[in-house]
Amino acid sequence: MAFLGEPIKNQIFTHLESNCSIDREALPEHVEIFSRLLYRLFGYHAKLIEIKCMKAFYSKIQEDPDIGKKFFVSEDKDFTFPSYIEEFRQNNLF
Repeated sequence: MAFLGEPIKNQIFTHLESNCSIDREALPEHVEIFSRLLYRLFGYHAKLIEIKCMKAFYSKIQEDPDIGKKFFVSEDKDFTFPSYIEEFRQNNLF
């Protein structure tokens, strides 16, 4: 989320910690809450943030051929941000 800039990124994490009791390390287990928070804070623009995050995750896959073997994104799937992250978790990529 560095693309948002430090102040905004820190504000999001502060909100998660103070209002949702979720720290940064626990974020992968609470992606649904994180996604709802993005929509509450940014409205429709949250979708753009989620897409940018998914692209960052996917670029990490491309850099590591071992991960690429474990994780395959089917064109048939209509991924939401939480389901995309869940695929990463199920394949032990976090």
